[in-house]
Amino acid sequence: MMKKLFLFISIISMSIMACDSDDAVIQEVTGRIFEATSQAGLDGCGWMVEIDGEVYQPTYLNSQYRQEDLRVFMNVEFLDERANCSVLALAPGLVRIEQIRPAGN
Repeated sequence: MMKKLFLFISIISMSIMACDSDDAVIQEVTGRIFEATSQAGLDGCGWMVEIDGEVYQPTYLNSQYRQEDLRVFMNVEFLDERANCSVLALAPGLVRIEQIRPAGN
């Protein structure tokens, strides 16, 4: 009985450790929020975030941050997917915002 319990606990522990290696990589970045409705090729994308000169579509953006040219500090995960709102040859990437706060002036 003890050997089976030990084996069961070992398998569970290895499974948990295996999941840890797939954890998201969260990066601290600064960005600018803007509405893309007036941007050519992005008019169906809604609110976007510019990070280091690249444009991304957030998977979710709280309404309090939907302000034109708002500068923000964020903790984000860059996803391996592209937005489906653009007619550009290379659609913007998707970004998941984990934390966000205004950068101030």
